[in-house]
Amino acid sequence: MKPLNKKQQKELSQIMGWHDFKIDQRSTHSAFITMGDVTVYVDNSTNEQIVDVWQDQPLGWGEKYIHRSWTNPKTLKREQE
Repeated sequence: MKPLNKKQQKELSQIMGWHDFKIDQRSTHSAFITMGDVTVYVDNSTNEQIVDVWQDQPLGWGEKYIHRSWTNPKTLKREQE
């Protein structure tokens, strides 16, 4: 099977509801990953294994947090809001 060209890939992703991923690596331990209007922030710079997930809202309403969690360095237990 012949690989899809860029136009075909774009058409297929629209039909299937796929999104382009954008990865913004801020350091060796943290990054923002954006897929459509959902952003995931991962950070292990302080060994807390922080994970935040939010969805951008229309009309400049700010973000809607979907998930926030981290590992408490004192108790080593996973916590979340």
